[in-house]
Amino acid sequence: MAKHHFSSLGEIIAHCTTQKLPFALYSLPDEKQIHCITQDSGITALDENSSFPSAEGFILYPFQYSKAVPAYFIRAEHKFSFLDNDITKEDTAGNYIFDTPTANNAETTKPAYCQKITQAVNTINKGDIQKVILSRVQNTGTDVAPIAAYIELFQIYPSAFVSLVYIPGKVLWITASPELLISSSEDELKTVALAGTKKLGKADWTDKEREEQQMVTEYIHSVLDKNCVNIKMDGPHETIAGNVVHLKTSFTAKLDAGLWDLVMELHPTPAVCGIPKKQAMEFIAGTESHQRKYYAGFLGPCNVNGETNLFVNLRCAELSNNRADLFIGGGITSGSVLESEWEETVLKANTLLSVLKPVTEKTT
Repeated sequence: MAKHHFSSLGEIIAHCTTQKLPFALYSLPDEKQIHCITQDSGITALDENSSFPSAEGFILYPFQYSKAVPAYFIRAEHKFSFLDNDITKEDTAGNYIFDTPTANNAETTKPAYCQKITQAVNTINKGDIQKVILSRVQNTGTDVAPIAAYIELFQIYPSAFVSLVYIPGKVLWITASPELLISSSEDELKTVALAGTKKLGKADWTDKEREEQQMVTEYIHSVLDKNCVNIKMDGPHETIAGNVVHLKTSFTAKLDAGLWDLVMELHPTPAVCGIPKKQAMEFIAGTESHQRKYYAGFLGPCNVNGETNLFVNLRCAELSNNRADLFIGGGITSGSVLESEWEETVLKANTLLSVLKPVTEKTT
């Protein structure tokens, strides 16, 4: 790619898709720029024993590592940045051909999801776990191309981390995440506890929603306490994410251990897994009928301009052949109500559905 001169985002995407080269498009929250990281050479797959990458690049890490769903690191062999005004209709309208595997995620029906919620509440009431996050899959056909969907997400959700990651023959994943996992510059870091969800405009928080947030806050504080000093906490405060509102507690600290060790201990947080972590993960594995893949994993730029910014992979979808498979979830506690939990996932799905513009609407 170094031999080529690119004058637009569209030219970069056309080159990468034609030559089957990986790329990551992303914009940080409240940032007016779109960044693009590309790599000419073979993609790097990380395993469970890999150390934190020392090079500049972009990491995509699954909810649970496996050989079938590995972690990927796109080295920043080339970096580009564009202002919103730099993006043209030609960039989004290009006939880009992505090499993607056929999506095989079975859709979760409403009765099936509600049955799993009931199973989770029963398990919680027995005392085996305190909280667990259950996810579902929603399949939809879409006429919207990936680049156009990414640009629209970037424009209408400025406070989210918006990304589109392409690993030829492996992954095409779009994300508009409201949740920071960790932001680090030298040994200074930031993270958040984000949990509890209500519809925008709804007046009050329920005890269930406040309890969810407190669980996540206590867990993150305990992990920081083992790995950091000078921990400061602010919150919880309300934060708007599209058509929903969450409770967020912000943390700042000074790192006193290895960054990768801290990331691996934080991931997955109770906001996407549950408490206790081990038992919650076992319950998820035995209850959900789909593989989460990169949903509820983490992703983001590493070591770029001296900073690492990793986000929890939420409000996301796997894209392939005019199809989008959305992954959505909610926190289940002893106070969960079936219809409310289902409606929460519907609200979260609308973040992506608003830009994917489904060909057919499904109600199950």
